[in-house]
Amino acid sequence: MFTRKSEEDNWKNSISINDKEYSFEIDKYFPEEELEEVFSKSEVFLTEIWQKVKKAICDDLLRMYNETWKDTEDPILNEVQFLNRIKISSIQVWWDEHEPIYIYCDDDEMFGGHWIEIYVGFPGDNRAIEASIVG
Repeated sequence: MFTRKSEEDNWKNSISINDKEYSFEIDKYFPEEELEEVFSKSEVFLTEIWQKVKKAICDDLLRMYNETWKDTEDPILNEVQFLNRIKISSIQVWWDEHEPIYIYCDDDEMFGGHWIEIYVGFPGDNRAIEASIVG
């Protein structure tokens, strides 16, 4: 069930991807009658590409962490260790299905407290899934 405190807030719900629950937001401008359809499509799409999302996080950020950000006394992390430290904070869908989905993650202080943003193109979009540090 979607909720929001005021018309200025995004619609909020939780989404299940591979048996894990995450915070899920849909842009405040979506008509209320379309929320469930967008939610269902997003859930199916994200479940289908979840392994690609995890691969993008490692491809785009793991080497940077190990070579630049990790403290000298900390061990070099492998993919599993790195992914276990990253916690998804929210998944956001904007105005229409032709906009990307953004996934925001807590970096567990690996990147100095910056957020990790994962760009996921809409279904049918051939753009890559990309992870970057923001904030």
